[in-house]
Amino acid sequence: MIPQKALNAAVDAYYKAKLEHVMREIDGLPYDGSELPEVIRRLKCEGDTARAIVLTSLIEDKIETLISINLYHVSSKSTKERIFSGNGPLSTFSNRILICYHLGWITDSSYSRITSIRKIRNEFAHNAFKVDFKSPSIQKLFPPIIEAMNTFESSVLPIIMSVEENKHLKHPSELNESDQFLCAATLCVGYLLQELLMYPASIRAQVNPSDFEEKLGKRPENVTSAIRNMLLAAASVLED
Repeated sequence: MIPQKALNAAVDAYYKAKLEHVMREIDGLPYDGSELPEVIRRLKCEGDTARAIVLTSLIEDKIETLISINLYHVSSKSTKERIFSGNGPLSTFSNRILICYHLGWITDSSYSRITSIRKIRNEFAHNAFKVDFKSPSIQKLFPPIIEAMNTFESSVLPIIMSVEENKHLKHPSELNESDQFLCAATLCVGYLLQELLMYPASIRAQVNPSDFEEKLGKRPENVTSAIRNMLLAAASVLED
């Protein structure tokens, strides 16, 4: 008979081994999101229509990449086209978001935020140069996106601005509507990518994503990189 204390230790060791395996799997994903800060810096020089359309195209591309990485039997170009192009089941942005949501790969918050960004893109695409980020039809879609800045403002931004070199950064409340969208949407992208990197593998292995830090004291490097790129990109919007 195995003593209960020893059995509990064995269970804990087994679970930690699973976490380590999932972490290696996540870090082995062929994914690179390092271009986000540069894309956001370039969008700072663009108008409202370009910001909405280009940023949404970036999100759509990243979602397609991360979905395809986590699907089985999609290594060939023809198979990917059958799924993501033409009349394929994941040929539209809305369908890609929807399948990620119902598979549990993204949270309710991310689903709501990215859906709002998609709808804003559609408004600009259908009314090019006739609407801007002050337009009522756009403003009514802002709340879920702007909500993404709450944690950033309260917990992260004070740390960033405590560094002498960052004293010149604006507070998000000082930004105009267009820059507020760009900053908040950048954070939405970052949160989405972290989830799409962590959740699929974690669900398959039946581990809790929060346990990487709680039980192992670290997170997957791919996820850390996504967070780093998100913060660099968001901070660039706050520069004068």
